Amino acid sequence: ADVCAVSCRTGMQPLHCAALYDCPQVAERLLRTGKCDVDSPCTEFDRGTALHMAAASLSLDTARCLLQHKASPDTLDDKLRLPVDCIPEDGDDLLTVVQSAGRDEIVTSLRELLADAT
Repeated sequence: ADVCAVSCRTGMQPLHCAALYDCPQVAERLLRTGKCDVDSPCTEFDRGTALHMAAASLSLDTARCLLQHKASPDTLDDKLRLPVDCIPEDGDDLLTVVQSAGRDEIVTSLRELLADAT
């Protein structure tokens, strides 16, 4: 199987899906093949990388995995955003769900992780 195949439905590679849905074990396996570009842009996500997608979906463990595999925290997407800029802000539905579950530390930890990586 082509671990870098692009879905004709979503325009995403498997690594992008792993980042979006916080599947660090899948991301790790894909990256260990040596065939995935950790900074490959996703056309359906403003040409952001898997790290942009992990930040946007608060996928802390997958973001950590991507950084361990040398993902660049300094790559800009088409909207000139860094991955850290994609972390949801107050009022975002995903952030509201995370906060209502008492998991605010995910946002703080993700911001710190990305800040430390730059």
